Amino acid sequence: MHVIITGSNAKLLSGELATHLSGRAKEIHLYPFSFAEYCNMKEVDTEKKTTKAEGFRRAAFDDYMKDGGFPELLSMEDKRTYISNLVDNILKRDIEQRYKITYKTAFAGENLGWRLETIVLIQLLRKCKQNGWDLYYLNDRSSECDFIVCDGNNVLQAIQVSYDISSDKTRKREVNGLMMANKQTKCENLLLLTDHESADIDKDGHHISIRPVYEWSITI
Repeated sequence: MHVIITGSNAKLLSGELATHLSGRAKEIHLYPFSFAEYCNMKEVDTEKKTTKAEGFRRAAFDDYMKDGGFPELLSMEDKRTYISNLVDNILKRDIEQRYKITYKTAFAGENLGWRLETIVLIQLLRKCKQNGWDLYYLNDRSSECDFIVCDGNNVLQAIQVSYDISSDKTRKREVNGLMMANKQTKCENLLLLTDHESADIDKDGHHISIRPVYEWSITI
């Protein structure tokens, strides 16, 4: 068996070799650790429902959101240098140049809302890939919905992500996004993911589940 590993750019291959490999390649998606896998590595219990176990999971998720799920990172002491190199290689040398990003500084910062959305996105991509589902973003003039999960033409779930919905304005915006998604797709499986809040609410006859991401990402 001959194994050939290349970069993502097919132009790196010689014409003869590219022709030989045509139609014989399999794309394998590599993801960072999910939160469940992170807990497994850190030996954090994901099953018990006690207050103590919930506290350990909550603390583990805070670390996961801060450091990410790159496997190699978890065994390193000098995490700052490792992350800095990832930013340089992935964002600056790849994404910024490939897509000609104008506002480059928008990648930086400690925006916890963006981090939470990224965790949800990666988890959904992993789940959709396994099941052959599609993942979309929905927007109209009145509001937007972060994630729409579809199986063909069948909409399975509408999901909003917000770090903190304690303010009435933010809560109303996120709920309205789900209601818009319900109106546009007729989907009744409506989920609002937050950093810590858990509740069930009804809006105009439609049920909305509110769950913390650290809990959802394990059960999914």
